[in-house]
Amino acid sequence: MKSLHGCRFAAMLLAVTVVCAGALILGQKVNAAAEGAITGTVKLSGTAPHMKGIDMSKDPYCVKQHENSPAHLENVVVGQGDGLGNVVLYISEGLTGNEANAVPSEEPIFDQKGCVYAPHVLAMDVNQKFKVITSDQTTHNIHPLPNARNQLEDSGNDFGEVQHPSLDARLFRCSEGALCDHRQQRRLHDS
Repeated sequence: MKSLHGCRFAAMLLAVTVVCAGALILGQKVNAAAEGAITGTVKLSGTAPHMKGIDMSKDPYCVKQHENSPAHLENVVVGQGDGLGNVVLYISEGLTGNEANAVPSEEPIFDQKGCVYAPHVLAMDVNQKFKVITSDQTTHNIHPLPNARNQLEDSGNDFGEVQHPSLDARLFRCSEGALCDHRQQRRLHDS
């Protein structure tokens, strides 16, 4: 009889311990930026469209960079197992507190390298600063149109980092069906 009561007591004690431990674990606050991760693969179903080549014939430096492998648009990049590149997943709602509003101090780099931008897609947080540089030894055919309040300044040479003292992040949208590519001379609409 004593052993039966001992087993029941041990089972109850184990159950209470498990419930209490679970409550402690669930009650902990976790820093989502330090602890969380979203991973996965976005796959293409069907055949990938052919990506048009980029005409770089007006810039001898760019022509030389792509003598053996022509540059192509990267609207659809398919890798192993039909996985898509340049895909951005984000949490659109539900984040609260300081972590949700924190702006990373790291400044990602958007580099024109080999006469194409790398990375092709750059995901950033709202109000996060970034750098635009060129690793190429050419000025390309980029013609910024600053307004009277914001003037672009170069870094003292024809190449390298472009400095802009007070540029606010802006979302640019293309006209429907238009390809936003300065080489295609399409117009960007500032929204």
